[in-house]
Amino acid sequence: LAWLDASGKSQEATGKIRGFLTRYPSDKRAVFLLSVNAMRNKKRELALFLLKDLEKDAGFKYKSYIYNNLGMMALHDRNRTEAIEYFKKAAKATPDNPAPLVNLGALYLKSRSYKDAAPLFEKAADLDEEFEDAHLGWGCSLEGRGKYEEAYKVYASFASDNPEALGVVYNSAVILGNRLNRKAEAAEAMLRYIQRGGKETAKAQQTLQGWR
Repeated sequence: LAWLDASGKSQEATGKIRGFLTRYPSDKRAVFLLSVNAMRNKKRELALFLLKDLEKDAGFKYKSYIYNNLGMMALHDRNRTEAIEYFKKAAKATPDNPAPLVNLGALYLKSRSYKDAAPLFEKAADLDEEFEDAHLGWGCSLEGRGKYEEAYKVYASFASDNPEALGVVYNSAVILGNRLNRKAEAAEAMLRYIQRGGKETAKAQQTLQGWR
């Protein structure tokens, strides 16, 4: 059911989740899946009702996911304060979940609260070593504090294991060329980014010309 919902077959998933709940109405995991499905289908009131009901259920073990999704809904409503509070709750709840850490860190980045953002992204990266946004955010928060060498190490370490993570490759190239004055290495990394079809190709080509 979760696979159907996440793979874009949202309407099919809706019917199957509702059918499952008809047979097993006390299965809270299915209720949570229905809330996620409602969010995907922009059925805000239903999603909010289900999430709030699960929030009050002491027996539901996946509270970090509930709080994270409530935070995402608050963000959608442009309520930054409420979103931050929910992400903070999610970060403290169980099970460990990197998503709210990244979401909270991203809000701190937007307000240039780099010192607050860095440990959140670092913890998220520890929880999920393949989470590109966690490593991007961690590097950006270090850059914001002027710790360029440390930021580069974060980017380089992730890119070495994930060469198709083009956002990290791009940031790595920029910091090499513009902050660490290692233009030959920067040009090589940026060329790889361009050859692999990165989204910022035009900007990357302009930057690359400036290093030559």
